[in-house]
Amino acid sequence: MSLSIFNGDTDVISALGDTPPVDDDLTPAQFKSKFDLAAGLIKTYINTVLVPYINNTLLSKLTGSSGLVKTNASGVLSVGTVGTTDLADGAVTGAKIGSRVITAEKIGSYQITANELAANCVETSRIKDGAVTDAKAGGNVRVIKMGTATPTTSTISDGQIYLKYS
Repeated sequence: MSLSIFNGDTDVISALGDTPPVDDDLTPAQFKSKFDLAAGLIKTYINTVLVPYINNTLLSKLTGSSGLVKTNASGVLSVGTVGTTDLADGAVTGAKIGSRVITAEKIGSYQITANELAANCVETSRIKDGAVTDAKAGGNVRVIKMGTATPTTSTISDGQIYLKYS
């Protein structure tokens, strides 16, 4: 079923003469009803065409056990209902999500754990420079530098590892 276009005539008032009760031979009640006519046509369209289309066509395609968005028996999304098997490869990308759409505040504490991340999904090429700090890694980050020169206090800092090779 495709959604039909609303073609109701909403130019009811502008179609009246300059003095409607006289020009259009209207009683006062008929004249007043003209002001509600366009709104009534739109209301009828919304209730008889638009709402049933949304409920019967769009929502049934989006939700349920076979829809695009998986729901439980009560029609409510629950944790884990949309899994990786429900998404095509590359379906969710940073470009499609947008900048700063998924934030720690929206996810909540401890919602995504290491067990829920697929192997190799966080690649070093995707981590911004300086994003992994010693504090964020629980005090276990060590910078390793290499070179042929003898390190000095200006080339390395406390806690860094320097490998000298020749």
